[in-house]
Amino acid sequence: MFKKLFRRRKKNTDGEYADSSKRYAPLREDLPDSYREYLYGGQENGFSGATAEEAKKKHRSKADKKYLVELCERLIDTAKELEDIRKEYDVVSSYLNDIQIIEKLPEEKRSTINETAKMISNLDTVRNQFLQADHRLSDVQFSQMQDEEDEIPSAIKRFQANEAYLDAIGRDMKLLEGEKMEWTILRNDMLHEQKILRRLSVFVFSLFVLIVVILAVFAANSYPNSVLYMFIAAFAATLYGAYAILRYQECARQIKQSDVNKNHAVSLENHAKFKYVNIKNAVEYACAKYHVHNSYELIYLYEQYQEAVRERERFRQTSDDLARYSQKLVELLRAENLYDSKIWIHYCNALNDKKEMVELNHDFYERRQKLRAQMESYKTEISQMRSELELHAYEFGDSAKIVAQIIRRIDQLGVTE
Repeated sequence: MFKKLFRRRKKNTDGEYADSSKRYAPLREDLPDSYREYLYGGQENGFSGATAEEAKKKHRSKADKKYLVELCERLIDTAKELEDIRKEYDVVSSYLNDIQIIEKLPEEKRSTINETAKMISNLDTVRNQFLQADHRLSDVQFSQMQDEEDEIPSAIKRFQANEAYLDAIGRDMKLLEGEKMEWTILRNDMLHEQKILRRLSVFVFSLFVLIVVILAVFAANSYPNSVLYMFIAAFAATLYGAYAILRYQECARQIKQSDVNKNHAVSLENHAKFKYVNIKNAVEYACAKYHVHNSYELIYLYEQYQEAVRERERFRQTSDDLARYSQKLVELLRAENLYDSKIWIHYCNALNDKKEMVELNHDFYERRQKLRAQMESYKTEISQMRSELELHAYEFGDSAKIVAQIIRRIDQLGVTE
């Protein structure tokens, strides 16, 4: 966890971070404006009428002149990088010194600091758990719930009532449809029965006429009891005729009643369909408005919203507590005159765990060793470039003054000390 160490620049006396690029800007300004002008200039550089030796030096190969310019630029860049590394080295050294100060604190002070750091670690863990949690509500859904928070409970009740009424109307429509089919079937049965009665009546009447004719022939031939049989046939025909007439009338009444009942069922069904359409539109509107499929899903989303509100309130409270304990830790450490008290907010575990503190100390120590090695390398490189410049720059006449000025100003900055 300590590999990604932050890098800070040491503050200058004015309270601002020093910018080495600004400090080295005058050197680069001197180099292009004067030194380059001389090395690449012509007769206008102020050396017209020089001695033969000076003219010879002036016409030295451009490759040598270019190398000298690049050497000066490298010296400036290397000195700048060395200064940056030295500043970082000072910062790392200050952090190591802070660790020693903390380790040497009295038990009472250290105990207060550790308790505060432990609270920060716990609160930070809770907050990270909230940030990493799989939130079931999208931001759009949460915002909609938040905007209509007061209306949602009544909307849920209305939604449930509409769904229940929609189911009831659906069942009533099925019952009415069944009743309508029942009366239609009854009417068709009555019509069919009337048809059978008509045909049977024709058959009975024809049979009665045939029997009467046969009995009349028998009576004319003096067949005994022919008249009696004729009366019996007439009586049977009369009984059937009475039954057929009554039954036919009953079928007609049933047909009429079926038509009345069917029309009533159709009227009720049409009324139910009208209500069904209106309630269904209300249910579909609620589904589209809250992006759900039914009231149960809306109830679930509302419960998730309430839980999210509670979680956000806990997160806000946790953030407030974290800020308060962080400020307390900074004040406790600032009282011990540490270089940077705020950084320990991010290393609370090291304050509570000796192993992590040892690891942190070791990591800073290794970093300082690497920075020290880089500083020595840059110092050696600067020393070599200075020697080479001092050895060859005088051969270029007045340009040696500019080179000496660059070296002197680098020495004044103290980057090689």
